[in-house]
Amino acid sequence: MIEGIVTSLKILVIGMGYRGSKSIIIKLIIVKEQRVDGSSAFSKNGCCKVYSSRRESRFLKNKSFYSDFYILTVNSSFIKNNNLIKSQIRSLHNKSDLNPWFVTGLIDAEWCFHLGLTANDKYKQNYQVTLKFSMSLHEKDKDLLIKLKNYFGVGSIVNHGPTTLQYRITSIKDISTLISHCNNFPLTSQKRIDYELFKKAYNLIIDKLHLTNDGFKEILSIRASMNLGLTDKLALANPKILAIEKPIIKDLKVQDPNWISGFTTGDGCFHVTLAKSPFTKTGYRVALRFQLAQHNRDIKLMKSLITYLGCGRVEENLKTSMSYFVINKFSDIIDIVIPFFDKYPIHGVNH
Repeated sequence: MIEGIVTSLKILVIGMGYRGSKSIIIKLIIVKEQRVDGSSAFSKNGCCKVYSSRRESRFLKNKSFYSDFYILTVNSSFIKNNNLIKSQIRSLHNKSDLNPWFVTGLIDAEWCFHLGLTANDKYKQNYQVTLKFSMSLHEKDKDLLIKLKNYFGVGSIVNHGPTTLQYRITSIKDISTLISHCNNFPLTSQKRIDYELFKKAYNLIIDKLHLTNDGFKEILSIRASMNLGLTDKLALANPKILAIEKPIIKDLKVQDPNWISGFTTGDGCFHVTLAKSPFTKTGYRVALRFQLAQHNRDIKLMKSLITYLGCGRVEENLKTSMSYFVINKFSDIIDIVIPFFDKYPIHGVNH
């Protein structure tokens, strides 16, 4: 039987189960949501989302892939291009079958950089400053989280809700591993702005400047530029603090095909759309659709995928501030999309 042909509508309804959904379809409108629910929805026109059932293909590492690995650091306590450090990093990577660029793509799609400030009079500035790097997935994606933990060799996996797990790195010492990775395999989306702010805070903490008045004010300015900014309590206590100017990131482009696989693992969707049709024997017309969703601030990145893959288009939704890279031409999916992900496989239940 040729894969991709719908032979039973009953299978589509009963056999869906959890697929690590990032979105649901209601009346052909894609609604972005947290990738922890896994539910699917049928609209009145018979539309549903399924994922490829093709057998898993295994990525074969190029034996010379790490031969040119070069450690970049953000702290003088490390030595650039140190052979011992390179050996240790290679050892950590070899415990996981994840490609470094795949990991970066997943970071661009799913991961969060957090700078925390907790009131505590035991600290010099009366606040404890913490950093956290985290990713939350449904518990059925536990194997992927374990692979990530093995890749970095640090961090922990904890319960983060009734059916959700979170992989997190919170130790300042361990975060240096993350910093080294992101310096060598840099983020490709606008999330790199958040990373640069996160790294700036990391350097202040490593140098213990956050314990000084000026350093703590800089921490507050960084926090004001990240995520939701300062809390009301922090803003009220520090009315003169202004958000630090965000770095401008230009010319972001895909540097490796494995990045697309990692990004798709986090933000990609594969759809099968069923629409009533009087011109088919089954009474339904079947359409395939591959989609990546991102905030409009990354629309240039979405458009660059058209050139990189040689197919697709970008749809922009101004109302939701979202842009979508879409491939729904059957020949493109058969000739480009499926062979691409066979060669550079998706991991986790999205596979």
